[in-house]
Amino acid sequence: MKDAIFTSLPTSDPIYSSYANASKELLKLVAASRAVGRSQYWTREIESLEYLFDASPSILKRLREHCHWVTGISSYQYANHHFDTPPHLALIERIGELSNRKPNLEIYPERETYGGFGFPFQGNIYNADTLKYHEVIIGLTESLFFLLKKNSYTIVEIGSGYGGLADTLLRHSPNTKLILVDFPEVLLLAWTFIGAWHPEKRIVLFDEKSLVPNSDFDILLVPNNLLGAFQSSGTEIDLMLNTVSFQEMTTSQVQGYIDFANDLGIQFIYSLNRDKSKYNKELTSVSEIIRERYSTEELCILGTEYTAALKKVKNKPVNKIKQSIIETVNQTSPYKHIFGKLRTP
Repeated sequence: MKDAIFTSLPTSDPIYSSYANASKELLKLVAASRAVGRSQYWTREIESLEYLFDASPSILKRLREHCHWVTGISSYQYANHHFDTPPHLALIERIGELSNRKPNLEIYPERETYGGFGFPFQGNIYNADTLKYHEVIIGLTESLFFLLKKNSYTIVEIGSGYGGLADTLLRHSPNTKLILVDFPEVLLLAWTFIGAWHPEKRIVLFDEKSLVPNSDFDILLVPNNLLGAFQSSGTEIDLMLNTVSFQEMTTSQVQGYIDFANDLGIQFIYSLNRDKSKYNKELTSVSEIIRERYSTEELCILGTEYTAALKKVKNKPVNKIKQSIIETVNQTSPYKHIFGKLRTP
């Protein structure tokens, strides 16, 4: 009876094989990963993802809607009854600001497959994640990093989330090799999406027993607890990247990642984070920790943060008060685009 009511994806859809491989292999690694210290914030958040290891075809069909545990945004914010509201109009305005900031940069929309969501604009859909990723692309193209002018870059993304930024990097630079580091529960999303969106890419799960050289992967997935073993692989990396997750870690965890980059000789680092999340009591300052190893500069991409579009509210007194509180918090610890170059000894 269920099959007569609900429509499923075609059995040939690549998300099925991608999810089957990801869930089978990553489930084996969950216990070991949890034995390694996690911040209180991420301990709570990651527990919410457990059900995805037993995802039905209906969930896979709309898997993007289940990424709110990681991104903090949900499809409800972009529902039809929110069209032509201040957030929708502000998002369209921000797309224009990005286009004016970098006229030759193609702004790729949200993928509509597997439950993609966003506000409509010129036949496509866009959301806050879409804009965030393209702010990072602009920052990278204007930093020293792309002055290397290599045919293929190797980038390690710490806290790769559901794979949205990785996908955007591949759409802009298909030859880029990516190393995605995250909890196994989150890598489940990244592996599933990247495998479905880029079936031509060779995705490899790092195994500490068999070190993987650069030539053997397009996408390398490294569970966070195996980062120390990966460090011994000798993989050459051009850039370490983190967006909106350093701010949720502990001071020692962020220091560990910066030391990892320093020890591997990674020349460049890019961070889009607050210095600390307002809920995080276990972190000092992201930018200060990065400066311990890297010479940094703060890049000005747009005049406001990527979250600004969705925080614009209707002109009501109660909302003005709420907005004032939000703005005060954001000014205390705003998002910063930080580009760093490894200090010479």
